[in-house]
Order: sequence, then structure tokens, then C-alpha cells
Amino acid sequence: MLYKIAAAILKPALHLYYNIKVADFPDPFPEGKLIISGNHTCWVDPAWLSTVVPRQIHYLAKEEIFNNIILRALFLNAGFYPVKRGRPDRKAIKFACDILNNGGVLGIFPEGTRNKEGIGHAFNGAAYLSLKTESPILPVTIDVSGHSVRSEINITFHEIIKAPDDKTVSKENLNNLTGIVMSKISSGLK
Repeated sequence: MLYKIAAAILKPALHLYYNIKVADFPDPFPEGKLIISGNHTCWVDPAWLSTVVPRQIHYLAKEEIFNNIILRALFLNAGFYPVKRGRPDRKAIKFACDILNNGGVLGIFPEGTRNKEGIGHAFNGAAYLSLKTESPILPVTIDVSGHSVRSEINITFHEIIKAPDDKTVSKENLNNLTGIVMSKISSGLK
């Protein structure tokens, strides 16, 4: 409920402040379980995506943003879940798998942190969840020209990547799938 209210308020506000352009939006938008995987340019990325995607996106977010009790309540009610970075977080993995196995949408930024210039090192989390839950991945590129009024924000959606036939969670499969996702994401940067 809070997610829908926040998206309804944020959409006109963000579209007034920024010049948001969307390219190659999938029409119709995919139903069922889906991982949206994009580059992470700034803290507003989840809001930008949530205003253009018609389904609720549940996000994994660094646990530090949940330290403030008010922000914690806000983020949890909006569908965000804290993740401990730097090591496997079983609770966050279970949350993500539950969302996907129940037909939901999970937003994950493979770099694990913001990267203002280009693409940084990607972790295999999106690939792992795709293999584990047989969920397709929708790569998305967020290209930001700045953060002043009417700065251009280009959001480019790419072709959906189906989970490979070989669902073995091996280092090779994880690295291959992550490489494919990140290649598509980087192809949308100017």
C-alpha cells in the first residue's frame, strides 16, 4: 500500500524535477517472477525505476539505511529489505527467493554500491537468484547527466535474459550470467 502511494507521489515530482526518458520499455510488461538488474548511479535509482515500472519492485538495500527507526519503517513498508554486505546474508537471500517464487519483482544492483562513472565490479547476486529461482532477468541502464533541475535521466530497458537451461549454481555459470547482464547494462551508457 505504502509503495503505491509513494510511487503515485514520486512519479509527478521526479518527472517535473528531472527530464526522465525511457527507451525500449517492454510492452506488455512481463508478468510473473522477474529480476530487474541495473547499474547503480545514485540513491534515487530505485525511485526512478519504481515510477516507470507498473509493478511493485522489492529491493535489497544496504542495512545501514535501516539504522534510523523512521527510515527503517518507511523502507520496510515500501518493500525494501536490509542486506548485510560483504558476506552471504541468508535472510536477505530467503526474502529475495520468497518474492520471486511468489511471482514478484525484485530489484537488485549487481555492483552492490553506487558507481557514478561507468560500470563497477559486479557481484553474482542477481545471477545466483536467477539460477536458484529460475527467474528471468530484465537488465536496465540508468544514465544520468546530473542532479540539477531538468537533468536528463535516460532509462533503457534491454532484452530479457532467461535463466540458462543449466541451472547448476557453479562459479562458471554465475560469472557467465553476470557477464551477460553487465554487458547489456553497459551497452546503454553513453
